[in-house]
Amino acid sequence: MKFIFLLALLPTLTQAAEDCSAAAPTALLDKAFYPKHEFHQKKGNTADEAATLPKGNKLRIDFSGCEDSVNQTFFLTYAKEKNSAADLVFWAGRAADEISALHLNDREDIKNQLVKFLRSVKNLKATAGKDGSSVSICMDDSKPTTDGCSFEHLGLLSLAVSNKGPNVSLVIERSNNL
Repeated sequence: MKFIFLLALLPTLTQAAEDCSAAAPTALLDKAFYPKHEFHQKKGNTADEAATLPKGNKLRIDFSGCEDSVNQTFFLTYAKEKNSAADLVFWAGRAADEISALHLNDREDIKNQLVKFLRSVKNLKATAGKDGSSVSICMDDSKPTTDGCSFEHLGLLSLAVSNKGPNVSLVIERSNNL
């Protein structure tokens, strides 16, 4: 009898996992400024967006989120760069300039928050890795624990820089707890 009861609940449990109270992600970039702009809505309240920036650098943004958090992850790729991925302050400044110049669809708050974080990287303790370096901070300006930032810390901002062959890749994450 318990087995039949669980089978009866299965469609409800599956549906609850797919339902999401957060609005579906929408394009962040104003496509009028990016001729090679793409935005793809995906399953599970996710999406991705890609564009070639004016200086030829590639930008991709991944979106996800549901009941209690919304995440945007920015991927910037710089081809044939001479600066090492270990120079986190240099790359944070370059990313701040790049993001500051983005033309967005009415989401200046995201841009301003990311630029503020990237300009503050010089004051944060970075972690060096084999192929690059990274830094992160909680949304309330507290330091993340080994488990990251708890819900009470409102979310996370992070920057990771790594060498990918002759390219340098930046991953800038914004995870906002609602």
